[in-house]
Amino acid sequence: MPANSVSLIRSTLLAAVVAGALLATVVLPAEYGVDVTGVGRVLGLTQMGVIKQELAKAEASADSAIVAAAAGGSAAVVAATDAITKRDSMLIVLRPTQRTEVKLAMRKDQRASFSWHADSGTVYYNLHGEGPSAPGDSAHSYGRGTLRAAEGDIVALFDGMHGWFLYNPSDREVRVSLSAWGQFQELKRM
Repeated sequence: MPANSVSLIRSTLLAAVVAGALLATVVLPAEYGVDVTGVGRVLGLTQMGVIKQELAKAEASADSAIVAAAAGGSAAVVAATDAITKRDSMLIVLRPTQRTEVKLAMRKDQRASFSWHADSGTVYYNLHGEGPSAPGDSAHSYGRGTLRAAEGDIVALFDGMHGWFLYNPSDREVRVSLSAWGQFQELKRM
């Protein structure tokens, strides 16, 4: 074999070994929470991978709830009360990796403003609306992300429950203070 071929084979084998080592020590722990060597735990990558997987599960859970509501799944029906201006607030305590939903009962075209703040760390949220369980129902995602605080307005696109799926990806308790004001019938934890 010519010297160039031997050198090329050695370089290829060395690159494959380095790629395998990086896969086992960095990529698998950071992306999937799988740490076969223990190096990912030492570098803090395993926890990042576990959080990433939990967020993916939480997002899939919230998305399936929206799809179920759109397909006629169970969603609370808004009481047929006249629009009044209300103000309400709630303290939500989320244990590590706990998730919950908090919703405003709203009628189509009602507007509510909101503000929420986590006392420590960040919270994954999915702000969405679900129509009542009847033919022609709707579901809509207003936005999602991972933040420590948020504020804004919701304008209901349809009668139904509009609010937040909240998930605490951390390993410590988080308290979320949520306030809402405007046109809605009630604020409640689902």
